[in-house]
Amino acid sequence: MRFFGTSVLALTVAFPASFASGQNMLFNPNFDIDVVGWSAVADATITWDPMDSDNDPGSGSAMVANVANYSTTMGANQCSTVLEGDQEFSLRTMIYIPSGQSETGFGYVSIRFYELPNCQGNLLTSNFSTQVYTTTPDQWLESSRVLMAPPNSQSALVWLSIHKDGNGPLDMAFDNVSLFPIVIFADGFDDGDTSRWSNTVP
Repeated sequence: MRFFGTSVLALTVAFPASFASGQNMLFNPNFDIDVVGWSAVADATITWDPMDSDNDPGSGSAMVANVANYSTTMGANQCSTVLEGDQEFSLRTMIYIPSGQSETGFGYVSIRFYELPNCQGNLLTSNFSTQVYTTTPDQWLESSRVLMAPPNSQSALVWLSIHKDGNGPLDMAFDNVSLFPIVIFADGFDDGDTSRWSNTVP
């Protein structure tokens, strides 16, 4: 499997300086009306499709195509520019593989953590979600992974990835892409609200 070479071409999306815990760190993750915020790289394309994983007539999905003329992995990406290191994250997407395609392969979402904002500097580590294969077409299937960001990471490059085994094109739809920080419990009492606490001894 070949992963996009060594260069990084990313569409950077700006986020607020402070990021609420539990909020999706990706821009336009549900593709309601377009694929703005996501950029196809190298031998890949990305277009908006009205098909939606939640059957929502007011939303859609991103149709990504790997059109390389050799066996490889291609896709579309987005840089999450605000990220807290040493934090556990949930990486998730829904994938639909249309039947009737000549190529075999699989889709997933991958992530690369960088030491500097805007997905710059050294690549610290990478990971990827579970794989959805062409052997299970015409249904929305979840692809997910829980992972830990390196302590000194400040940004992450998220890929909608398609690996194909042959020379022909392979299309897959992606929807509800998410990168959520996992916070078990946190309360800094910044707002002075103590109503969630009890003085009852268990």
